[in-house]
Amino acid sequence: MEVNTLDYEAIFLQALKELLPSLTRYTDKQLVSKAGKEKFEEGVCQMVDFVVRSCGSDLNKNECYAIFMQVFKCLVDYMSKTLQIPVTLHTVINNTHLMPFATNMAFPGYADSGLLKTIVAPRSLTAIALKRAS
Repeated sequence: MEVNTLDYEAIFLQALKELLPSLTRYTDKQLVSKAGKEKFEEGVCQMVDFVVRSCGSDLNKNECYAIFMQVFKCLVDYMSKTLQIPVTLHTVINNTHLMPFATNMAFPGYADSGLLKTIVAPRSLTAIALKRAS
């Protein structure tokens, strides 16, 4: 199935800004320019391809954002702890090719088996679990 990555660029940027709060001072256009348009588009394509392969293409925007955030967290954790490289806009964008490996380190086999979507709980299930715990 062909996926239009333009639909995911805003979600990708939102997740990046959440991950790296220093980026919130920039507009989306400035961030794309700062990262380099080609590198940015390549990063979005790599994220979308990985997520669609691992979850399917039927994610709503909130699920997509949650998965992007979790995948970014796995990548950042891998970059900072294993590779010991600083986490910046450029290092994240330049290392998006490592997302599958970093995610597999945190959630072995989930992506390959199409279960990546299960690493984020839908809000309704989270609310039910919290209610039961109280």
